Amino acid sequence: MPTTPYCAHPQSLERLIDLLDRQRIAHTPVNATDNPHASNQEVAILVLPDDTTASLYPQLLADFPNQGFWPTLAHPQDPQNPWYPWVDGDLVEPSTHLIFSNLRDFYRTAGVDYFTRPTATNPQLLADPESLTDDEWLEEEFWNGLEFPPPTPNVIAAFFDSLSPIPHHTAAAHPPTPEEPTALLITPTHRPADVPAAIGWLGACNYDFAGHHISAVLRSWEDRFGAILTSLDSQDMTLMVPPLTLTDDERTSLALEHYFFCRSLIDDTTTFRHQSAALATSDIQQWVFHWE
Repeated sequence: MPTTPYCAHPQSLERLIDLLDRQRIAHTPVNATDNPHASNQEVAILVLPDDTTASLYPQLLADFPNQGFWPTLAHPQDPQNPWYPWVDGDLVEPSTHLIFSNLRDFYRTAGVDYFTRPTATNPQLLADPESLTDDEWLEEEFWNGLEFPPPTPNVIAAFFDSLSPIPHHTAAAHPPTPEEPTALLITPTHRPADVPAAIGWLGACNYDFAGHHISAVLRSWEDRFGAILTSLDSQDMTLMVPPLTLTDDERTSLALEHYFFCRSLIDDTTTFRHQSAALATSDIQQWVFHWE
């Protein structure tokens, strides 16, 4: 199995601060401060963009297996406030210890409306759509309008089978160095996937996903697809993914995963068919997610 970035023994935040101080790089601590009963806990370091970040980024990537300092590009939504959400108390306590390995229960909940569609609980309705009630008809119109596949037993079984930790990639993704100076969120961590849990990220909280939910999915995508977290801000996330060779059924299952993970991917302007087709490329991909 190809290796993705991993550090067995990440060094401390104090060592990171010392590294930045020795290079005379200005930095700001990132605190998990949401819990009023907990003392301010520094979980990462924010480095605002200047000429030094261009060389710092590849240096941290190269040294990650030994030091464990993962650099994430932090594009601010508001250029007037580049510290948000990292220095404004809009994080919660780290939850790395809560990351789970079995995604089946997560997706049963995240995709419950799809898995319990009338045509899933009563498959004969597919052959006799006129027997749908008005509410069932409206629900089916929604799913069919977005070109989702009917939730047949085969589709559902293939989806849950696809969650097995079998790698589909032949090379790990390599994040490119940004062309322009970019703020860096630098987190001591074993692997990039753990960053949302390690910093108490709340970007998907409107969907009841905490940092450890996000990290559980990212761990699975790291292992199965070589997908590496490269950028993060208050509501957005980007992963770099190496070339993949997927069957039509595998693309269907992966597109369902993406939708259950981030509902805004598929709407009136971007259908399921379009999202699935985008995964067919054999080139390096970027998976971009935005939570409203």
